[in-house]
Amino acid sequence: MCTDQNRVLVDLGLGAVGFEVPGLGSFAGGKLLDGLRAEGLTPGDADRDVPVKGLTFANARHIVDRAEGDCWNGTAEIIGPDPAAVRDPVSAVIEFLEPGEPVVPGLPAVPTPGHTPDHTSLLVTDEASDDRLLVLGDVMPAQAQVSETHGNFLFDVNADEGTKTRLTVSQDHQDEHTVVAGGHFAGSVFGRFLPARYQYGWAISKTR
Repeated sequence: MCTDQNRVLVDLGLGAVGFEVPGLGSFAGGKLLDGLRAEGLTPGDADRDVPVKGLTFANARHIVDRAEGDCWNGTAEIIGPDPAAVRDPVSAVIEFLEPGEPVVPGLPAVPTPGHTPDHTSLLVTDEASDDRLLVLGDVMPAQAQVSETHGNFLFDVNADEGTKTRLTVSQDHQDEHTVVAGGHFAGSVFGRFLPARYQYGWAISKTR
């Protein structure tokens, strides 16, 4: 996303990887740079990226919430962040956000704890129209959690807090002006929270 002064890239993914997690599923990555090129962009265009994942974007300042950064010492396990592959390479360029501090002017970080202790989402607002884009991050790793807010992901640090956060996020952003971006939602990344036509939960309506 771009502002008048900054280009911000949210979530750099895992890079060119392919591996199996027994009992969970398979992971594959490596299409981010192709997607950027299709939009006429290069890694050198980003001057900030969120969260910290690597130095492919060498001109960027790497941003992370301070409380979140303080929590994770790093591990080579899948929950990461791997000390050698991630934390050490960015140690000289990482910047920490204090509570309430925006990623860049006009781009606030929204506290959405549960998946991790101080997980944050981002809210982008078009000042001309009041339309908004809520970038969820890992608040809802699966579409099913839109209606089944009590469903928790295996790696959620605080399941109860994650449930409360999902319910609050869906209720607070249930309007025609807010588009939701669920990066983990296969086939329907963008949509809106709307009242479900059943007794409980919320539905996500695809945008056109």
